[in-house]
Amino acid sequence: MDLSRAIELEDSDQLIGTENHFKLCAGPGAGKTRFLVNHIQNVIKNSKRLKKARKIACITYTNIGVETLADRLENSLDYVEISTIHSFLYKNVIKPYSWLLEDKYNLNIAEIDGHQDFIARISILKEWLRQTNQYVGDYAQLQKDMQKTVTYFEDEELKWKLKLPYESAVKFDSIIEYKKLCWQQGFLSHNDVLFLSHKIIKKYDEVREILRAKFPYIFVDEFQDTTPVQTEIIKKLAKKETIVGVIGDTAQSIYEFLGSSVESFINFELNDMLLYKIEDNRRSTEEIIGVLNNLRSNGNFQQSSPNNLSGEVPKILTGNFNSAYEYVDNLLEEDFYTLSYTNKATNMMRFKLEEYPEVMSLRDLLTEDSNSKRRELLFNIIKAVESAADKNFKDGLRYMLRAYRKSSNFTEKDGFRNLQRLINCYDEYKNLTLKKFHNDYLYNYFDTSDISRRIGNSGGPHDLYSNLKYNEVALTINLENDNSFYRTIHKAKGAEFDNLLLIIPSEEKECFMTFICDTDLENTESHRRYYVALSRTKKNLFVNLPGLDNREEEKLEEVGFRVDVV
Repeated sequence: MDLSRAIELEDSDQLIGTENHFKLCAGPGAGKTRFLVNHIQNVIKNSKRLKKARKIACITYTNIGVETLADRLENSLDYVEISTIHSFLYKNVIKPYSWLLEDKYNLNIAEIDGHQDFIARISILKEWLRQTNQYVGDYAQLQKDMQKTVTYFEDEELKWKLKLPYESAVKFDSIIEYKKLCWQQGFLSHNDVLFLSHKIIKKYDEVREILRAKFPYIFVDEFQDTTPVQTEIIKKLAKKETIVGVIGDTAQSIYEFLGSSVESFINFELNDMLLYKIEDNRRSTEEIIGVLNNLRSNGNFQQSSPNNLSGEVPKILTGNFNSAYEYVDNLLEEDFYTLSYTNKATNMMRFKLEEYPEVMSLRDLLTEDSNSKRRELLFNIIKAVESAADKNFKDGLRYMLRAYRKSSNFTEKDGFRNLQRLINCYDEYKNLTLKKFHNDYLYNYFDTSDISRRIGNSGGPHDLYSNLKYNEVALTINLENDNSFYRTIHKAKGAEFDNLLLIIPSEEKECFMTFICDTDLENTESHRRYYVALSRTKKNLFVNLPGLDNREEEKLEEVGFRVDVV
């Protein structure tokens, strides 16, 4: 993408025309959300093509992005539909038109109710292997591997494969038969929504026409995080009267593991599409912007602070991460946030641990238990408790209700009561084994007899759950709270913080120093990930590294950091 030909906007308040396709490249702190809100309000004010049944589709990548846009557009929501791409497609394509594929793909429309990732039942896997004449001996491993199904294009045909790494030797061209068995049972994942929506939109002209008539404008935020199939869907709708606008930043594409591709943004072109850029950074101080510019050595894109905000030089804190945390806590008289790449590092900060127990993830753990009802109960209960313990009571209640959804007598009031009960006695069981937690705190509470049996004193479940403690498993939970003081870098996408401590554990140090010494934002996602982390900061930026040699210190100082030992 040649930004030298881009039209540079003065700032995010500058308005552009409403009847042209456009692509906006704007760096961190440029006010992409502000620009989008202003543009939507301008379209509402001036367009003659909007009615109650003809709206602007505003698509963003995360739920927190949806909430932010909804808050800022609260007086204009009669004219705008704001959602993630999966929610948009489920509501406007899958729900009304999945019957078009009912016979071809064995869709059980009566059983499909929403979409979420799931662990395949052993019975489904066995039937799939039988139908397709395949043999796999390790069903637990196959369950893990089938959570890695992703789509790809081959000669313009959308197909399925497994994402690396995987161990099960299965035929990729048979995965569609596995999907059909899942859909027949009413299971629909996020990737399934994309696959089926693409099939419908590609095949049926009438559906495309209806969507274009319903949404004469489609605007997509964080477009650098879209996948090839999402991009193709947007392109197919961007015909005739529909105007498409996409907003993003190639240096902030960090969802490659979910199938996104920075090339989707770079190569996205439509007829007569206009290219814009905003180089202001209204978020960060000049000292932080200086670091970002040194790392983003692109002559066609260098940011500046329009208000000449000045502050402290960003600091590298070498030493133990708990010592770095105490240093920042003592230095500042206000709140600060910590970021790290992995859930492991985030949870070590959250629980203030020096070492991390080597246990499998909760999702992997559940595949070792052949009792699917007990697996589901434990998974959702632990997610509920840990979400609520992290002050996310909305998700806590959601997981609690999901845990008991097969119990007809369990009400929302029961969910509140059970969640409160488990929070109140948290200190009693947090160091107990999962067997004790299950038998003493879950079994026979709110009539679990039809959901899970008591774990006995021998056998596989006894061996599994007697050797794992609750607090060890809780460490592996990927919390969905976007407002926590301890977040992964991915959870911080779109957020900004006055004060930030980025944790780089020893196993990531080499990768981080390569990012500092030989930055390649165009081709290396890990570099973009660290760039995103640094760019979240408004005032005080700290980075914790376990230790540095003289050469590494010199390079960090060249980039714009000051190095201190803690």
